Amino acid sequence: MDPVPLQLVDRRADRRLEIDFPVAFHSAPHVAAPPPADSATGEKPALANHARGLARNVAPSGVYFETDDESLKSGQTIELEMTLPPAPGSSSYSVRASAQAEVLRVMRLPTLSPPGSAPRFGVAARFRERLRLNYRTPF
Repeated sequence: MDPVPLQLVDRRADRRLEIDFPVAFHSAPHVAAPPPADSATGEKPALANHARGLARNVAPSGVYFETDDESLKSGQTIELEMTLPPAPGSSSYSVRASAQAEVLRVMRLPTLSPPGSAPRFGVAARFRERLRLNYRTPF
């Protein structure tokens, strides 16, 4: 009897946009409520005392990013802020998107860095709410 070939099933609900962009986040005890928006502009303040990372892809349902923050745990809620760069040919605006998200998994990434370097972690997170978008005009 011939072996049955292994078939991988992609269970993602949405297609992902493969793009690198900066992210900032607060992990859970800091996420009691999102910071209030400025009453005049509707703009939310940037996150203070936050950790940083680099997103590798994003979809309407979630994001995957890399960080050196060791404190993230599966099931944790974070307030996430992403800065999407202008897209030549389609938009001259950068977009700041924010939302609460649930950390689905955290994986230690292999490193090619010298010994003693901070470890890096890959984080998959699912948005718990619709993204809040704030368009910024070009400088």
